[in-house]
Amino acid sequence: MMPNFIARIMFKNHSSSRRLKEEISLINSGIIKQGNIILDFACGPGRLSWEMAKIVGNTGMVYALDIHPLAIKNTLDMIEKNQINNIKTKLTSDLKTGLENQTIDIVFIFNAIDMIRDKAKLITELERVLKPDGKLVIRNKMSFFRNTNHYKRLFSESKVKFVNKEGKTYYYIKDKI
Repeated sequence: MMPNFIARIMFKNHSSSRRLKEEISLINSGIIKQGNIILDFACGPGRLSWEMAKIVGNTGMVYALDIHPLAIKNTLDMIEKNQINNIKTKLTSDLKTGLENQTIDIVFIFNAIDMIRDKAKLITELERVLKPDGKLVIRNKMSFFRNTNHYKRLFSESKVKFVNKEGKTYYYIKDKI
């Protein structure tokens, strides 16, 4: 796990960046609907979770998950400061979400896929928690398909199938069956 001082620098840089504006624009593009249940996987300081929570409203929920305790602390501080009722934090160390099977409408992974070593384990967990027709959205500052054949194989063994790529954003949908 990265040291706290590095995490703080990353969180500070992210909160004022052009990348954050692009990610907020994606969140506000209509992909999220009121009432959706969202998993913000690798939520960082929680800023994007907050944007998602505004859209899903009181009938929806955002699960903000991260491996770094400082990310969870920052998210909890934001929740308390802004009196947000529809974000729940989850600290993980093993890629397990602790969520029930087929409960998530959309999983977002912003700028973290390259840091996840066991991508097969990640895909298995996301497939488990996604509802049929659930969406997986992966956005990375650089193309994460550097090893295209490896990723094709990982996703070919999953019910989560690639449907579209727009710039640095990859869209997947879980099969109904």
